[in-house]
Amino acid sequence: MRSVEVWISGEKDTDIKVGLLREIQPAGYSQPTLDFSYDNAYLENLDIYELSSDLPLFRGAQQLSLDRLMFSGIADSLPDEWGRRLIRHENATQARQESRVPDPLDELEFLLRQSDDTRLGALRFKRSTTEFFEAPTRPGLTSLERIVEAAARFDRDAATDEDLTVLSGISSPLGGARPKVNWVESNVSCIVKLWSENDRSLDIEGWEAVALSIAQEVGLEVPQFRHRRHSATLSLLFLERFDRKGTRRIGYQSMRHAMGISENKSVQSSYQQMAQFVAFHSFQPRVDLDQLFRRAALSIALNDVDDHLKNFGFLRGKYGWKLAPAFDINPKPPELVEPSNMWVTPSAPRNVPHDFEALIEDSRSYEITPDNARRIVGEIVEATQLWQQFAGEMGIAEQTQKRFESAFVSSP
Repeated sequence: MRSVEVWISGEKDTDIKVGLLREIQPAGYSQPTLDFSYDNAYLENLDIYELSSDLPLFRGAQQLSLDRLMFSGIADSLPDEWGRRLIRHENATQARQESRVPDPLDELEFLLRQSDDTRLGALRFKRSTTEFFEAPTRPGLTSLERIVEAAARFDRDAATDEDLTVLSGISSPLGGARPKVNWVESNVSCIVKLWSENDRSLDIEGWEAVALSIAQEVGLEVPQFRHRRHSATLSLLFLERFDRKGTRRIGYQSMRHAMGISENKSVQSSYQQMAQFVAFHSFQPRVDLDQLFRRAALSIALNDVDDHLKNFGFLRGKYGWKLAPAFDINPKPPELVEPSNMWVTPSAPRNVPHDFEALIEDSRSYEITPDNARRIVGEIVEATQLWQQFAGEMGIAEQTQKRFESAFVSSP
């Protein structure tokens, strides 16, 4: 049975052992599961915090619930779907080269094969039999242009073994199934978002840059970003990682895992539920509730249907958790996509998930008066009308602009 030491990066670039994650085979179970024990020295430290609500701070082993694949506090350290694709292919390629059967890949193995350098948040992991953190980054980083070529071929299932070597250890863990890589430029860690073969003509990364520009106009905190035109319909989007400050790692929780919602559960979520959680989980609730209200209003104004719980999160600060900058904001024409699964309230009026009036009526959940809520919504709708200006600055083709025009509302 495998066991993994869990460590966390401290304020002064020091690593502190948090505890031990173990694979176990309880009596009566058909499959192995996991348990976790906090290290005694960690529990005696005055600056500690629990990893998640399903791992409260007490001594002894805590067994993973039967309906979960991983503890919530550790799940955000797992690779996203793009990273998992790379790990699966790398695993199969190594097995083919060594004339053997591929290694089985479960959640624990995916956790250990995610690059330590690019892993999201402040947690680090090492096998109990080794002295280094898993998985160590391999040498061979090359130019960004070469990485982009390799990622594009991999996305269309045409990657060579050399391409896989180029991509090994640099996949970003944030952002779902779309291609992306981790890139360090002038000592700043960035996520570089790339286009997908499924939507080459839509310039998705260019539109995300437009959305982030509008978000800045309406007072939302967003990561530092820059846009690079690759071709007439393709863009690269560089986002500074908000879970890194130089070499220091900053703790991160996705909204989904902070709220204790398992990955394998389908849930109907709402901004109201998030607001209620932020009100007690954040050390600066008034600031963060204002940010969340603006994010909700902007999602409606841009028809951002990708506003699920994994696309919100918290960063660990000196005094506790605070809302992370807004990310993964993507305008989508309503005729091209299904409506958002994120409702304004659990039972929004007129059965419409994204509705300005429902948001304003629920403004007290964000500690905002209805009058102020209506003013903020008006400002956001007004700023949204800058979309054509920003699209022009990003070099988005006129034909593509016409396709996306219906994503942007013109009145509350």
